[in-house]
Amino acid sequence: MMTMRARDESDLREFMTRWKTAARSEQANSRLFLAELCDVLDLPRPEPARPVNEDNAYSYERKVFVPRGDGTSETKLLDLYRNGCFVLVTKQGPDQHPMRVAGVAGHTSSAAVTRETRTW
Repeated sequence: MMTMRARDESDLREFMTRWKTAARSEQANSRLFLAELCDVLDLPRPEPARPVNEDNAYSYERKVFVPRGDGTSETKLLDLYRNGCFVLVTKQGPDQHPMRVAGVAGHTSSAAVTRETRTW
């Protein structure tokens, strides 16, 4: 099993401090967060997407085709994909515990996590 090491402990602390106070905006921050995470872990950043989907071995917004069961399929996007390694879909949790977000559509105990908790 490969072990990942941060370039420097102070870099990791800086990264965590920077992102701890970031706005809870999944679309606005996910790519920048992931690029900086690669930097702090001393890993290569994703490559620019190519026109042929199958050529995107390590990229953002990799297309996947999900069968609907009626012979058709739906196109979904993976936020970050690395062939043979991982698939990542970003989700941004709320500032408060989901059970306390009463009356907000889509918020259940399993729909989101709260920052600074064990599940986060």
